[in-house]
Amino acid sequence: MIRLAIALLGMYAFLRSIPVKILAAIFGALSFGLSGFFFGTMTNLPTFFVWSWAGVVGWAVLRLIRTEKPSQEETPLIRLPRHHLYSPTKAGKRLLAECSSGEQTQD
Repeated sequence: MIRLAIALLGMYAFLRSIPVKILAAIFGALSFGLSGFFFGTMTNLPTFFVWSWAGVVGWAVLRLIRTEKPSQEETPLIRLPRHHLYSPTKAGKRLLAECSSGEQTQD
């Protein structure tokens, strides 16, 4: 049931970000979430889980494309140097420091 709610709300958010009217977004979300295609993927659970997140991913991609410069809170991992990605403890400490202070730490 949670996957169905994710699919419905995610598709609604995606359609509202296109933008379409509220009634059209509700109809589109219900058409996607209650369709035979979506329920037909329940027999193959990994596919069902992927499609339940399709609306959320579409909304996030549109939001990322439309913003001129992503805020620092949304992209702290992008600013990490590559060598920090191989050390989870260093990356975690740096990420926590950046998120709490709001500025980039120096190596």
